Amino acid sequence: MFNYCVSNAQNTSADSSELISWPYFTQKAKFIYGEDSLINFLKLNVKYPSLAIDSSFNTRTVLKFEIDSADNLSEVKAVFCSVKGYGFEAEAIRALKQTELRWKSAMRDSQKVGSYYRITIKSNSECSLAIDNTIYHVWDVNIQPKMVDYGSIQEYVLSELEWPSEYYLVCGHYAVIISFVIDEFGYVSAITNESDTNVPANLIEAAKKFILKTNGKWQPAQINSICVKCKMTIPLIFDH
Repeated sequence: MFNYCVSNAQNTSADSSELISWPYFTQKAKFIYGEDSLINFLKLNVKYPSLAIDSSFNTRTVLKFEIDSADNLSEVKAVFCSVKGYGFEAEAIRALKQTELRWKSAMRDSQKVGSYYRITIKSNSECSLAIDNTIYHVWDVNIQPKMVDYGSIQEYVLSELEWPSEYYLVCGHYAVIISFVIDEFGYVSAITNESDTNVPANLIEAAKKFILKTNGKWQPAQINSICVKCKMTIPLIFDH
């Protein structure tokens, strides 16, 4: 199991040990962006419950959950909480469930299998856990977003971009300028067109769909080893 101990922005750690259920794995289940990214996410998203704001509790909540053979996060439950009745269990469960669709199942030889984990979340009244919704530009970050299986976004575009078959009657050479945001988990949002007005609308839609297909295929941008949201603008060249 992995014990992710989350306390505050200055003191967050993770320890790993054996899985608690299956006796043998070729590869353990994992958060697709790594343990550090999971810790950062929980650090930013676990909030101190409003019912306990006037108190000075130092709490420890232990969650148990499954990553099933279809990469799904399920059966999240609190198996221990040092302070009950203030909402620490519900808040920990809420935050963890936001990581759905970002896990890979454990492997036994070449077969996906389910496995159970525990996460320990610690919090206190001095925690500073506000969500950072800042969208940075590529020149503001220490590490820029990168395609998981490609050397660069340009390499991916050259390899995968094609003139859309449903628009075969349209001819010409067009540069579609597309902006989009890559969040701290590698997912794409806020896809917008910044091209000249002479670009056909159907090619603009094709460009947006092309970018949307990269969803989840990014390594997020980082500032000081913390994954952050980042805006990119790239040209997509259509020639037919």
